[in-house]
Amino acid sequence: MTTTTSSGTAAMRPRLTSAEELLAHDRWPRDRLLAYQRSRLRELIEHAISNSAYYREVLGRDALDPDVRLEDLPALPKAMLMEQFDRVLADPRLRLDLLEAHAAGPDPGTLMPGARTPAAATCSARRGRPAGAECSRRRPRSSSSGWRPRGG
Repeated sequence: MTTTTSSGTAAMRPRLTSAEELLAHDRWPRDRLLAYQRSRLRELIEHAISNSAYYREVLGRDALDPDVRLEDLPALPKAMLMEQFDRVLADPRLRLDLLEAHAAGPDPGTLMPGARTPAAATCSARRGRPAGAECSRRRPRSSSSGWRPRGG
């Protein structure tokens, strides 16, 4: 049984609002949806160029052209991500050496200071291993971990 406190309900409200907003997009006319997608892509590119040395160099100011399409942007292969990791991230508080140390520590499932996701959620046993590959350092979830599947 899951109990929700009033503070828990308040914390869920922004998520529900976002979900409701996203569902409302299903009813938008195609032109409005495409304009919204272009706007969000431009915001994302602006953020990447402003906060990531890697993307500032790779994309440059030309990526801010209003006609740029997602498929026009270069892919980031995992090998390059690992090679340029600290330059790719848009948050200077996170560095590969810190993430790896945290993931190898006694409790990699806890949040790393400054992070929004547990390091174990992003680690792999070997560099360059495909996303979703099991991390050998990851401990199995216990029933007391606090994580529950939706509806559970």
